[in-house]
Amino acid sequence: MNRIFINLHSSDTDLAKSLEPMHGYDIANIIFDYSNKQINRILEHLETHKLIDTFNNVSDQKELLSVINDDLRKKILNNLEMDNLKYFIETSGEEYLKDLTITKQKIIKSLLEYNADVVASIMTTDFITIKEETLRTPAINNIIYDSKDNDYLDSVFVVNAENKYLGQVEIRKLLTANAKQAVADLIDDTDRTIASDASIEAAIKLVKDYDLKVLPIIKEEKIVGIVTASDIYEELVEYHEETFDKISLIHDNDEKSSVMKRVRTRIPWLLLSVILNLLVASFLSIFEETMAAVVALALFQPMILGMSGNISTQSLAVTILKIHESEIENTKIKKTFLLKEFLTGCLNAVFIAVLAFGFVLMLSLFLPAIESSPFKLAFTVGISMLISLMLSAFIGAAIPLLCNKLKIDPVAASGPILTTINDLFSLFVYFGVATLLFLTI
Repeated sequence: MNRIFINLHSSDTDLAKSLEPMHGYDIANIIFDYSNKQINRILEHLETHKLIDTFNNVSDQKELLSVINDDLRKKILNNLEMDNLKYFIETSGEEYLKDLTITKQKIIKSLLEYNADVVASIMTTDFITIKEETLRTPAINNIIYDSKDNDYLDSVFVVNAENKYLGQVEIRKLLTANAKQAVADLIDDTDRTIASDASIEAAIKLVKDYDLKVLPIIKEEKIVGIVTASDIYEELVEYHEETFDKISLIHDNDEKSSVMKRVRTRIPWLLLSVILNLLVASFLSIFEETMAAVVALALFQPMILGMSGNISTQSLAVTILKIHESEIENTKIKKTFLLKEFLTGCLNAVFIAVLAFGFVLMLSLFLPAIESSPFKLAFTVGISMLISLMLSAFIGAAIPLLCNKLKIDPVAASGPILTTINDLFSLFVYFGVATLLFLTI
C-alpha cells in the first residue's frame, strides 16, 4: 500500500484542499513522521470530523496530545464521542478533564463511577430526546437544528414531561409520518431496554437475540445512555482477542512490557525445563537393555510423545481459559472439571490406541526391516498410547489448577512443566511395557 505524502510547502488554502480527499486513518499512520510544528499545522487544517478520525486511529494518542497546542487538544477532546472520550480519560488519566467543558466533565465523572462490568460503563450519552406530545414537523426541526455531530441519529428517544422514558422512534419512520402525528404515536412497540446496572454480557445477548441497532439504558425510569450495535461489536472483538490470548498462552506478551520483563517471566521455567529434561535423559538409561534388544521401539517413540503432548495441550488450554474466566473456583467444581477432562481423555485415548495398534501391526507385517514380533510391538505401542494419553489428559488439567492454587502464574509455568512431565511418564510407560513384553515374558 502506498503511503500518502503531505506537501507542507504549499499555502494554507492549498494544504487544506490537499487534505480533503485523505482518510483520517492514512493521516494517522504518517503523522509522527513530521515535526511537532508540522503536526500542529496539519491538524489545524483538518475538518473536525477528520481530525477526530485521525486521533482515533493514531498509534499513541497521549503522545499526539503532548505535542499539539492547547486549542487543538481541547477541540479534539470535546468533539470525541462520549464513550471514546470516557475510555481515553479512563486509560490515560483524569488530568485531561480540565480541557473539557463543564457539562462534559460532569458527564464523564458520572460515567467513570460505573463498574467496568456493567453496561453503563460502555454507553454513550450522545443521543436526542423528544417530548411525547411533539408533532412530526417540530420534531424534525429539533433534530436538524439541535443535534450535534456525535449524536446517534438513526432513532430519537421519546420522554414524557417528567423525562421518563417511553420508547424510541426511527428517523425513517418519523420522516414518513403524517405532519399532525405526535412522536408518541410512532413509538416502536418492540422496543427493548436494559437497566444501567445490568452486565455487558446481558446487553450483548439482547442485541444479538433481537437484532437491535441500539439499546436504551434506563435508570429510575429515565434514559441515561444508549449502547449501539457497533459498541457491542467492539466488546465482542475485545472479548475474543482476550480469549485467543488466553488459549494461546500469551497474556504476558503485552505491547507495553519490555523485552527484559518478558524474559524474566519466562526464563525461570525454561531453565527448569532444561534441568528436568536432563533428568529424563538420565532416566532412560534404565531401559538401555530394552532399547538395544528392540531397536524398532525408537521408530514409534516420537508418535507416543507427540500424541501425549497434543492431548495434554488441549486439556491445558481449556483449563487456563476456565481459570481466567473464574469458572472453577470451588473444590466441588474443580473435581467435576477434572473428572470430565479425564473421561474425555480416556475416550480419546481408547480410539487413538486402537488406531495406533492397527497401524503398527500393518507396518510391522509389511516392513521386513522390523525384525521384532509384529503383534508384541503393536501391542506395546497400543497399550502405551492408551495409558500415556489418559495420564496426559489428567495432567494437562491438573497442573494449571495446582499452579493457580499455589499462586504461581499457570500460563508461564504450565507449558514447560507439562512438557517435561508428559515426556517422563510417556517414556516410562512405553519402555516399561516394552521391557515387560519383550524381556520378561
